Amino acid sequence: MVFVPAMGIAVFSTSNVAPGSVAALIYSICAWVFFVLYATFRIWATLYLGGHKDRVLQTTGIYAATRNPLYFG
Repeated sequence: MVFVPAMGIAVFSTSNVAPGSVAALIYSICAWVFFVLYATFRIWATLYLGGHKDRVLQTTGIYAATRNPLYFG
């Protein structure tokens, strides 16, 4: 619920960057990089867990770097 107002502002506001400009290209590249990193963390964490969620505390792999990689991603 906290993000609903922010989403409304993002959807209905106008861009300060001209389409086709270098800044728009840089923003687009950054957005794709962050999306790929997010997807990588989510998939890696999900595959690493592989059904052992409730049996053993995971402390290796991606879970050694961050306690909850699903939230981190």
